[in-house]
Amino acid sequence: SDCNANHINAEDTVALEELAETHHLLARLPMHAPIRPGREADVFAMSMEHAQVAERVYQRLGERQELARVWETMGGLELQRGHQAVAQQRLSAALASQQQLGDVIGAARSAAALAELYKMTRRLADALALLADSITLNFEKGSPLGLAVNWRAVGALAEAAAQTHGPGAENLQGGVEEVERRLLQAESVLG
Repeated sequence: SDCNANHINAEDTVALEELAETHHLLARLPMHAPIRPGREADVFAMSMEHAQVAERVYQRLGERQELARVWETMGGLELQRGHQAVAQQRLSAALASQQQLGDVIGAARSAAALAELYKMTRRLADALALLADSITLNFEKGSPLGLAVNWRAVGALAEAAAQTHGPGAENLQGGVEEVERRLLQAESVLG
């Protein structure tokens, strides 16, 4: 064949896209299926290997939207493993890329995962600000599906805020109520 390393024909592209998609699906399994106790480390290691293969292929193909989704998956896996700093890096990279590309559903998912991380680390005000920005983006782009993702994340944050006591608790709960009002308003406009 006259293909060199820098040129991929259409058939190769389709095969590589299918390969990357399969590896990405395999990487996501632990996020949706129970893991047998005692096997967590092995399962996450295999999942990250699959995600890394998908990442390399999507980088090679220049598939930026799919690459951002793989980063979102990697961040979710790291969050599930309790590796919060790495999860934050991956999810932040995914969110920035998704926002740049106009992938509002992907950005909503990444924002929700980052909000979960902030909730876990008791950075509830940061989670609230992130979700408020996500609601604004989804409203501006006209994405009811993105707003549905926002609802789930705001609901989880509302529960955490309700259990917060001490200085700033009232402000936080008021902020959650304001974000819920904005979300209701956006939903009523978009349907």
